[in-house]
Amino acid sequence: MKNNYRAPFFILLAIFATTIGLIIPSVLDDQQVLLPAVKNGQLEKIDLNSTLIGVNKDSLDAKFPYSAYLKSDNYEDAASIQKDLDLLDSLIGDKMLVRGLISAVLTDSLYNQKKSSIENSNLDSLNYRLQWAEKFKYYGEADPSSENQLLFQSIHDYWLRKIANNLTDYSNTNEKAKFNFQYRYLTAKCNEKRYNVSVKISSLEKVIQNILGNRWAHLFEASWNQATILQKIIIAILLIATSICYLITFKALIRKK
Repeated sequence: MKNNYRAPFFILLAIFATTIGLIIPSVLDDQQVLLPAVKNGQLEKIDLNSTLIGVNKDSLDAKFPYSAYLKSDNYEDAASIQKDLDLLDSLIGDKMLVRGLISAVLTDSLYNQKKSSIENSNLDSLNYRLQWAEKFKYYGEADPSSENQLLFQSIHDYWLRKIANNLTDYSNTNEKAKFNFQYRYLTAKCNEKRYNVSVKISSLEKVIQNILGNRWAHLFEASWNQATILQKIIIAILLIATSICYLITFKALIRKK
């Protein structure tokens, strides 16, 4: 009877280990996805003045060289974009129509052209596009015209949302993405600008976060709500058995004294 408290102790230890195994799923060992770097070649500017000879309001959409423009260097910096806006304003005479066109070119049209690398979450491509899109916020702040401010801000907003959404999708399909430095950098940049990225975390990480945050009630509620009926029955049995073991151990320690 001298060591009769040891058996309940080891039973309790086994029950605890079993409970952990039931509640916390094993962490998946995903392999790191290696993404190819994007190599940007030397781009040439396109002369819209010679391309759009005889264009007017009605023919602008049909005659605008979308593909050639997106393969050019014209939209890489504010000075080039401003030059094209001034040229189109002089040809068309309708600032809102011109800015509506350029907005469509540098958002949906550009996205569709780069869709493969963006939707496949090529981090190098996303990084390059993020740096490009960030500049439009400053272009808008530096430009005195309200039309251009609205244009630049809309382009900035469009791409930051697209990039944040693609980073979220990448996290959902690559559990170890959060350990990738480039991914964490891009996520931090988007979150900093309030374009939040939802990073997927494992069940084990959620448990650890709740424990470190002393959110015991939330931890129990989440585990209970996600458990099946069978798991709830098993947990109930384990809790009862644990209580009995504690009682036996407590009595044994008292008798020993």
